[in-house]
Amino acid sequence: MHAGENNPVIPEGKTVRDALFVITAKGLGATSVVTREGLLKGLITDGDIRRGFARGNDFLDQRVEAFMTRDPKTITADKLAAAALHRMETNQPSPITVLPVVDGAGRAVGMLHITDLLRRGMV
Repeated sequence: MHAGENNPVIPEGKTVRDALFVITAKGLGATSVVTREGLLKGLITDGDIRRGFARGNDFLDQRVEAFMTRDPKTITADKLAAAALHRMETNQPSPITVLPVVDGAGRAVGMLHITDLLRRGMV
């Protein structure tokens, strides 16, 4: 799990351009969108941004809330890696590669990427 300084998060109200910089800096292909209190509000991925380019470059200055996935799939840190892999593989309509990790209050405390599971021999 990528936590602390390695956890890609961006406050709500920021632009898609800001999110793109976080996604690039953290290298996980996504960033959690959080409230002032750190509660997970959504997830924006590099795929969301690529699809946004179909609308032109102006979308980069729009707020992340317009492009993020609201109520994304999540997992808590106390769950086994196998549970995370199952959640990623069985997502509909297609598998996903990242899962925000939340605490009991719904605060974004980390991010799990499929490559983390690969390194542990889960995949």
